[in-house]
Amino acid sequence: LRLPETEIATKGEFRFGADGRFEPVLALTLKSKDLRKAFVMADRAVPDVLPASGSASILREGNNLVFDKLAFDLAGSRGTGRLLFPAGEISSFGGQLTLDRANAATLLSLAIGRANEATQELSVPVLSNFPGMLRMEVGALELSERLAVQKAAFDLRVGRYETVFDNLRGDLANGKIAGSLRFADTYPRVAEIKLDVTDASLATLLSTKALRGTLRSSLTLSANGNYQDALLASISGQGTITLSALEIDQTDATSVSTVFAATAKETPDEKKIEQSLIASLYRAPLKVSKLEAPLVIANGILRSGSAKAKAGNIEILLSGSLNIPKRSAEALLSIEVAGNSQVRPGAVIRWAGPFDALERKVDAKALITAITLRAIERGGQNPSNMNLPQEDRVVPPVQKKRAPAKSDIESAPLLPPPANIPPVPQPRSQN
Repeated sequence: LRLPETEIATKGEFRFGADGRFEPVLALTLKSKDLRKAFVMADRAVPDVLPASGSASILREGNNLVFDKLAFDLAGSRGTGRLLFPAGEISSFGGQLTLDRANAATLLSLAIGRANEATQELSVPVLSNFPGMLRMEVGALELSERLAVQKAAFDLRVGRYETVFDNLRGDLANGKIAGSLRFADTYPRVAEIKLDVTDASLATLLSTKALRGTLRSSLTLSANGNYQDALLASISGQGTITLSALEIDQTDATSVSTVFAATAKETPDEKKIEQSLIASLYRAPLKVSKLEAPLVIANGILRSGSAKAKAGNIEILLSGSLNIPKRSAEALLSIEVAGNSQVRPGAVIRWAGPFDALERKVDAKALITAITLRAIERGGQNPSNMNLPQEDRVVPPVQKKRAPAKSDIESAPLLPPPANIPPVPQPRSQN
């Protein structure tokens, strides 16, 4: 059988059983330069050229046609399995498939449809009105170019108006991931997602050596929309996050207190203070045993509450956000030193930018303000006093108020004697 860019060949025989039913015993082979040219379903599934080759044995078991000993190569992804399709009846398909690798976005497009542009309406899902259940195993389920779920497994259940990726499980960044995804083929599309991540490596998740530790998180999300951007911008939900054995390079937690103490006898210099702080931060990594915070997701933006930790008089606060539609992130780390000062010495380290290119900046305003106020409180407004001990500082003499001289009083003119003012006459009586 020849189709556009595709050739299908069969070899074997057709049989009829004792009950008169058709029982094929066939060997099937397929070769295609672009499977999309031959099958509409393939064209709806992926936007790019889809080369494919494969083989299978076709036989009958009960009311099902079985594609047994299935082996194929689909756009570089190799797979094996067994598929069952109802013969002459409207019923659910079934089977098992094992792939060495697969792209998560491509699998999701089977459930929600796809569009060439993020602002275009999603197409009719490939699996729409094609009920069945398929058990799948994927050696590497690619989430991005650098991150994949290893040894992924899930049950793909397709109903008349919904597709569910159920019992999802696998290894993620040296940890575990589990959950489920449900997509309703309605107008607009509706998505419901539950995910649990356990003991995932932060260094692997974020592809960096500057951040170490493990992440544990639980998320419940929902979204709706008829095109990709609308779905992403409507994501909402809640969850929790826990970071354990956290280490951040070039973020020494004692840097604020070190610079604050070192400048006790110096005239405040903002530029010098900032440079000293940055140099001090680079001395050692920040180490925190555990941080916990709630997560809130609204309008596609995930925000964490402030996770707090304290060691002695040093307090650490960490918060962050992910803007999913804009694919950007921000994290704020605050270091404060508790004490008797009206303004706490502190610093804020900010990471912000696209997911793969976060930029780090250090804000020393709180530390500069605390040092300046301390200098004022100690008489620091006289620069000559700054480097002297308290007892040696020059104290300006107190100016006493001059008392008036005696001669000044005597020279003042005397007041005249009081005048004798007669009483006011009363009005005369009219009687």
